[in-house]
Amino acid sequence: AQKKGANGTVILSFTVGNNGDISNIKILKSIGNGCDEEAVKAIKKMPKWIPGEINNEPIAVSCQMNIHFYPDKETKSKMARQKSNSMDMQITKPAY
Repeated sequence: AQKKGANGTVILSFTVGNNGDISNIKILKSIGNGCDEEAVKAIKKMPKWIPGEINNEPIAVSCQMNIHFYPDKETKSKMARQKSNSMDMQITKPAY
């Protein structure tokens, strides 16, 4: 992806199960050039998450994460000044 000068944001959704495992990874916005595959690989390598909770019981939740790709260090530095993270995440809803 870096060799091809990939630039942009891959948006993924996934489920964090009630045991903390990640599953159901889906690409919501693709930028190609191998970035989608690298983003999925990064999600799959994550350790278990802390699951959601309702009434002190663990529940599965749906999440969405943006992973940003920059073609070079200069662009990365410029974007870092505009954003504090290279990944943005939000919990979207319980996954019933």
